[in-house]
Amino acid sequence: MEIVIITLGCLGAWLLFAGPIYQAAIELSEQTDVREQFEVVSKAIPQPARVSPWWWLLPPAAYIIHQRREKEYQKRVMSSFTDQQRAEVLGFMSKATGWIIVAAGAFLIALKETWELTQLLDWSFAVFAAITVVAGVLSVLHTVLRMRLTGRVAAYTTDAPHADAARPDAATTDQ
Repeated sequence: MEIVIITLGCLGAWLLFAGPIYQAAIELSEQTDVREQFEVVSKAIPQPARVSPWWWLLPPAAYIIHQRREKEYQKRVMSSFTDQQRAEVLGFMSKATGWIIVAAGAFLIALKETWELTQLLDWSFAVFAAITVVAGVLSVLHTVLRMRLTGRVAAYTTDAPHADAARPDAATTDQ
């Protein structure tokens, strides 16, 4: 019975990892206007110059120069937005960060549960690594496939000229 419980715990942990990834994709895809605005503005503002390769001989100095240039670029991008747009972009970024944190925590729990399962069954580290890779890929693949399906279904409903005419019960509603 212990094997069953630990196996179910492992499966549940991987579902906890897959869930936030999927939910993040749903919520963030609903904010396409925010992403489009951000892309337009960020492309209109010139990117900061690259740090000279010579500076990388002194990595701390190169890092500081790079960070300063990036901060200046971010200030220029954010200052080009209206207050409303800035609030929307910050909301988008906060939502994305929140889902990343939730997914990371779930991933760590999934690692722990997978480790416990492989230890109980006396499997090698290679099996642990294989399970982790397969479960992680399946979690992301689930989100990708569901989002594609959602996009196709949405395209069917918006492209249909007379969506009500295609319904079998539409002809009988006039009675």
